[in-house]
Amino acid sequence: SVLGTCTSEAARMFADFFDDQPHTTSDSDLDVLQIVESYPLAKIERVETIHSNTRELTSDGRLLPCPQNREHILFEESMYITVHTFKAPSSRSTTTEVYLWTGLGVSPAAVYDVQVFARKIARDNSGKLLHIKQGKETSYFFQALGGILITFRGSRPQSTPTGVPERFVLCGRSHLGHISFDECDFSTTAFCSGFPYLVSSASHNAFFLWRGAGTTADSMREAK
Repeated sequence: SVLGTCTSEAARMFADFFDDQPHTTSDSDLDVLQIVESYPLAKIERVETIHSNTRELTSDGRLLPCPQNREHILFEESMYITVHTFKAPSSRSTTTEVYLWTGLGVSPAAVYDVQVFARKIARDNSGKLLHIKQGKETSYFFQALGGILITFRGSRPQSTPTGVPERFVLCGRSHLGHISFDECDFSTTAFCSGFPYLVSSASHNAFFLWRGAGTTADSMREAK
């Protein structure tokens, strides 16, 4: 049968790739649900943010202020510097980390060129420089931004008073105990039942929260 042929072909490919064939036993003491629920949230250390400041960093080293109360809104064709001073529960002293966030739309050459400016900013603030790529954000970076991150495509529009596009669809997802929203296509085909979505349309002058059937209660609470 076709299914049998496909199964045999898959078995041959795995056998060719791996040195040893894996073996499992029917008697397992692993509690999969417990593992999923405890990792990685149980290992996330919450810190007390003393000071946090985010600015856009251009390829020639200029620092541009982000709109007030919108430091958590980033654009994938831009780069940002966040200076984060915090105190961990296990420490009596404060720590300063400087995050260089680069969007997926930034060229490798631009990222390379801006490193010298980012290192100087880190030295001036007596902090450790950490390069964070879009989609690879750390828990401390999320906490520096207030626990939420919104990423839009392109660069920040100058024509809108809010500094964000007039209409958009944002897909929400939980990440390391925080919430992240990423812009996706303004189309019904972009919707997936496993996530919540925020929709904004200038013609309606309103926000809509769409909940997929498979969206967890935690994701909905964070989205709201």
